[in-house]
Amino acid sequence: MVFHENHLGFFAPEIVYVEKENHNTDHISVELKEPIKAIGHWQAVSNRFSQICKAIWINREDFSKVDQLTAYLRKMYDEKVSLSTGAPGSIEVMPVGVSKQSGLMKLVEYLQIPIESVMVFGDQINDLAMMEAAGLSIAMGNAIDQVKEAADYVIGTNNEEGVAQFLIDFFSL
Repeated sequence: MVFHENHLGFFAPEIVYVEKENHNTDHISVELKEPIKAIGHWQAVSNRFSQICKAIWINREDFSKVDQLTAYLRKMYDEKVSLSTGAPGSIEVMPVGVSKQSGLMKLVEYLQIPIESVMVFGDQINDLAMMEAAGLSIAMGNAIDQVKEAADYVIGTNNEEGVAQFLIDFFSL
């Protein structure tokens, strides 16, 4: 199986590396608001591979290619990586056991607070497990249906300042 369209991004702590910028990698800088750096070829950052915390592969024209890659990765690496998606037409690959839920659980343990007292907001499939674990889960108005169904509340969209309005109303600010 060959995926050679150069729509891959490697997330390091302060930057996302891409081979070249294109309409798919623009998603990383525009929608995710992450700084990206085009490096030409992966060998240019091979000395930074140990710092990579997530890889994302994006194809916004042909979602079936993302589905094919997801199926391939599940078949070949299911026990070695965590797979998720934060946007249609993308697949995120992280070390096994890494997710928003696992990060949230580490945070509540560190802060020594009960998970039942935590409020989370989400909109995509990668938010589901976190939302199921938290005491209160809120779906954005632009969330996928599966997230809306799992949420305690559905609020306005990102563009409508849904989180701010919810917090104002919820806490009577």
